[in-house]
Order: sequence, then structure tokens, then C-alpha cells
Amino acid sequence: MLEKVVLPLDRFPGLVPNGDHTSDIVKLAQRYGFSPGRATERVSNVPATSEIASHLEIAHGADVMRLDRVIRTNDGAPIEWRVAYCVQSTNSAPLKHKLGDAQTPGVADLDQ
Repeated sequence: MLEKVVLPLDRFPGLVPNGDHTSDIVKLAQRYGFSPGRATERVSNVPATSEIASHLEIAHGADVMRLDRVIRTNDGAPIEWRVAYCVQSTNSAPLKHKLGDAQTPGVADLDQ
């Protein structure tokens, strides 16, 4: 899996890019005195760019799953934007989530 994560550094004073910090946003938020509220995640299939293909060791243009997630605090402020790419599998696992707006396919509101 290839992940790119963006955090608002003003919410995490002293946090440095690629530093020695936990990748668990819940633990990180709690360390800074707040809790994540809700997350919205969009799942789609996209062709792998050269960078993604190289990292995942697949052919350029092969289909990959793109997971695009925003986590917000209880007051609605965004605290994490994560985009992840992974090779699609024939295996499946159930997702447990409360569906978001039925008018927007592929969008789920995940209770955190």
C-alpha cells in the first residue's frame, strides 16, 4: 500500500514531516488533546501512475484501488487527509460503516 497523509501542523505543534511519530491518527490526536469525530472516505478504481506502479511493483496503468479519506474533529475541523493506493484483491472483507449521502456513490461516513 502507498499512503500520502496531510495533517494541519497548526493542530499538531512540534510535529515534523516524516518525523518519529505514530501513524495512528486517534493516538496522535489524543496526544494533542482532542479526539477525531467523523471520517468520510471515497473509494474508487484508478489506473496506476508511474510512481504508484513502481511502489506497488505492478505495471503502469494497472487498476488500483484509491482510498481518499478526510477525518474531522467533533467540531468539524479537518485533522487528516489521507490518500492510499493498493492493489485490488479477489479477496473481500466487509466494511462496517454508516452510509453517507445516498446521492453520492462511493462515499461513506465512518463513525470514529
